[in-house]
Amino acid sequence: METPVIDVIIPVHKPDKKYAALLKMLEKQSVKVRCVYVINTRKQYYNSGSYPYNGEIKVKHIEPDEFDHGRTRNDGIMASDADYCLLMTQDAVPADELLVPVCRIFGHGYEQVT
Repeated sequence: METPVIDVIIPVHKPDKKYAALLKMLEKQSVKVRCVYVINTRKQYYNSGSYPYNGEIKVKHIEPDEFDHGRTRNDGIMASDADYCLLMTQDAVPADELLVPVCRIFGHGYEQVT
């Protein structure tokens, strides 16, 4: 069975050390993330050199009046053509490398448990 294509969508505002830790843990996932889509509020608060990531990352900068919880996440999803989009917050640091395999429950190698 094919490994699903997974993209991650993360709205951020004034990203910090937790955001950097989140990116680091996304690199360690047992199922690789294809692309991280970051929707950042206010360009001056985002310094890409402060947040190293060894995969594909696409950053879109918006202004505060453009941010809307649902619409902003939808914009990230619409930019993706992945099988699955994982929506996260900038401080949601995975505890281990097993975050992404949860997507397999939806028809990629695991039976659904009821």
